[in-house]
Parts: sequence; structure tokens; C-alpha cells
Amino acid sequence: MQRRSFLLGSAAAATAWAAHSPLLAQDKTPISIIMPLGGGTGADTSTRILADVLSRELQRTVIVENKPGADTMIATQYVLNGPADGTRVLMLSPSNMVIVPLVNKSLRFNPETQLQPVITSVRGGAALVVKAGRHKSLAEFVAYAKANPGKASLATYSGHYYKLLALMIQRDLGIQLNNVQYKAPAPALNDVVGGNVDAMIIDAGAAREFFRAGKIHLLALTHERRPPAFPDVPTFSELGYPGSTAYVWIGYGVKAGTPPEMVQRLYKGFSAALKSKEYLAYVEQSSAGSETIDLDPEKTTLYAQEERKRFARLIEKTGYAN
Repeated sequence: MQRRSFLLGSAAAATAWAAHSPLLAQDKTPISIIMPLGGGTGADTSTRILADVLSRELQRTVIVENKPGADTMIATQYVLNGPADGTRVLMLSPSNMVIVPLVNKSLRFNPETQLQPVITSVRGGAALVVKAGRHKSLAEFVAYAKANPGKASLATYSGHYYKLLALMIQRDLGIQLNNVQYKAPAPALNDVVGGNVDAMIIDAGAAREFFRAGKIHLLALTHERRPPAFPDVPTFSELGYPGSTAYVWIGYGVKAGTPPEMVQRLYKGFSAALKSKEYLAYVEQSSAGSETIDLDPEKTTLYAQEERKRFARLIEKTGYAN
């Protein structure tokens, strides 16, 4: 009887402990990666590849849900409304971690305190592009812009990031451009090719096919160093404008309060997925101007903090308003 009572008591204690342990109680609960973008984007495709490998690494079902809208805020709020147990993973970017909280004063959440970064997985630079044959170099474009202040036009697109990047580059170059906002990159790029706007700030990868076809010329890249996809295109930094070094980065995070051991499990799973043959094959085939990085939760947190400081200074100096 004593042995039976001991076993029953031990089983009851183990069951009670498991019920209070998110890692065990929800070990079979599917993990949802919440995308603040629509399907078909490069970020969506790469995330789905990572999700498949992550599922294998964690031995749990991992699905991807697209919740676009409100400049990443719909997806962000959805994650914050959920449990802090790691079952809702948010794709992080400069938008939801840095810029929108800085420009939207009525925002009801604070990413510094309410989101827990897990990993930064990839970053990619942008390019200043012009119609092929219009300007042969950045110096030539700068001279033209200074000779025509406020007349030379610059196309940007999609939310706040590229608007702010355009302001950052103009301040660094000492020029003033007429900024023209587009909803998507394709029509803006077509207007550059057609000569309707003088230049454009665009994701380097999105410009690659037009560049290869000889329709546009890349004057400079915002990368720290020339990426393998563009070995003949100089960076702003090497041309004497280090203040224009900037990246769009992608990472993943969870709601603050998620158990540290779960954060680490997710990080190790994502880190392994970045090194998987499936993901490496995707990168080799599709990467253009981007690079895989593997920043752990602490480094991602510090990176986001530095980006906030940088963009906060830019917003203050330029008086940028939504």
C-alpha cells in the first residue's frame, strides 16, 4: 500500500508539474509563424522553407499564417494578443520593431518591452538606381541634383522605411530631391525606365533583373561591402558616404514573457534551419544583395536598440511626419 500510494503521489505531482510547464504542457501545440506580409514575397517564401525545417528540428507542427496590413501592425497585435508561450512567432523587421513605433505616437504597444527577439536571420541592402545611360556615376547624379535643387525626382515605395532611407541618403549626399511615393516597387521602377522619374531607392534584389537586362544603372548600394551579386557596383560607404549604410533585415520574435528555455529552443531551431540544405539551396538560387546572418536573442535585441536610436535621430533632425 505504501508503494502504491507513493507511485500515485509521484504521478500526480508529475502531472501537476507538467500542467504548469508551458514547454511540456504545450509541446505538441502547433507553432504559428505570423507574417505581416502577403504571400508570394521573398520573405514569405524563405519563411516557409525555414518553417519546414524548424518543424523537423523541434518535432512539432509549424505553420505560416499571413496577416498583412496596417504597416505590419495587424500581425504584431495578433501575436501580442496571444499567449506568451512561443506558439505565436512574429516575423520581425525594421517596420514593427523600429520605425512604426517611432512615427505612430498613438500605437498601443512598445516593442522594446512587449516583444522578445529570437533571431535575426537575414539582411539585405538597397540601391540608388537611374535609367541606363542617364547618369554614369553617383558623383554625376549628385552634381545634377545640386544644380537642380528640388527638381530631380526620387521614387520610393511601401510604408515608412524607404521614405526615411531616402531622407537619410539625401542628408548624407547633401542634396534635396523631389520625393515621389508609390504603393509598390514595380510601377516606380517602370517610371524610372521610362524616364518619368530621375532615380529610385529600391531593394537591391528587386532591381537585379532590370539591371541584368541593361534597363537601369545602379549608382550605389547601401551595403557595408559589395555583395557577391553586385561585384561591380560600389557602396555608398566606399564612395565616402558611410552614413548611407543601411539594411532591411528580417528576424523572428515572440511575446515578452515567453519562458527563456522556449526562446532558446526556438533560436536553436531557427539557427539550424538557416544552415539546412533546403535553405542554403534557396539562398544560392534566389539571393541577390542579401546575406544570411545568425544573431541570437541578445544580439538581436541590441541590434534593434541601435536601429531605434539611429532612426529616432533621423526623424528628429528631418522633422519627418507620417
